Amino acid sequence: PDTAHTVVGGMEHRSNKVDSTAYDADGRTFKSAFLQHEWQLAERFNAVYGARYDDVSVGGSQVSLQAGAVWQAAPLARLRFNYAQGFKAPDDRVLYVDQTNPQGVPMLGAEVIAAARGKTTAHALKPETSETWEVGLAGGNTQWQYGLSLFRSDIEERIEQVREGSAPLTYNTFRNISAARIRGIEAEGSWRIRHNLRARIGLTRLRTENLDTGARLLATPHTLANLSVDYTPTQNWMLQAIVRHTGSQDYSGTTATERADAYTLVNLKASYLPPSSPGLEIYGGINNIFDEKIDTALGSDPGPYLYAGVRYRF
Repeated sequence: PDTAHTVVGGMEHRSNKVDSTAYDADGRTFKSAFLQHEWQLAERFNAVYGARYDDVSVGGSQVSLQAGAVWQAAPLARLRFNYAQGFKAPDDRVLYVDQTNPQGVPMLGAEVIAAARGKTTAHALKPETSETWEVGLAGGNTQWQYGLSLFRSDIEERIEQVREGSAPLTYNTFRNISAARIRGIEAEGSWRIRHNLRARIGLTRLRTENLDTGARLLATPHTLANLSVDYTPTQNWMLQAIVRHTGSQDYSGTTATERADAYTLVNLKASYLPPSSPGLEIYGGINNIFDEKIDTALGSDPGPYLYAGVRYRF
């Protein structure tokens, strides 16, 4: 076989239904197909490119292209370039949600009609399309790794949550804004402190803009950061401490755009891999151990909570 060429392809067909008075009785169908070719052009340079076709019964269809390349410039430096087109059909939530949020404001999908709560007509949503360019640098060894990337996404028909209606019958719904731009920088790294102790850190800074109004995009924090420490006292145990920071973000308030405060969550997790059962993982943990408060405009605030589970990998 020619090891310089790898071709991957696939197809998908699925359908789903939602219990909603606004939902089409036949449900929605999702069909897609993709084909990708990876080409090792030289010992230290490879390229990958491909195409994907999406067809959604409620949302439209599109062919999206993608191309990228990686050059091993030095033992500890890989340069990466990538270009990708994106297609995102409206999901069931933005079309058919019918509930009340923690602030007591109705959340009504585009297709929902609820005259008693102020929404008397349905409206259509177009799919989002995008173009993304990314350049990056990465490298490392068994002791440490790093990564740095710059990216820009230009989005057409971005779907955002908006506040509509008039007092006392106001509600949240979803609309297309004609154009948006997201630019950002992402940095990550890890360091093996000891043979069984590793620290990982990540930081993302975003600059977002609604190109129609010049305002920040809603529900998009400009800073995301995380820090985790993984400790493996034995081959079968892993203990993790994870800190996640989410910066301030704007949302559609009762009468104008408002800003939700930043918040930081601290989580603990433990995983056990029984040596007698390869592939089995027993895990559990506690999230938000310090009971950090989250603005209810962003969703529910459950406070600290415990979880446990079992997972099996074939």
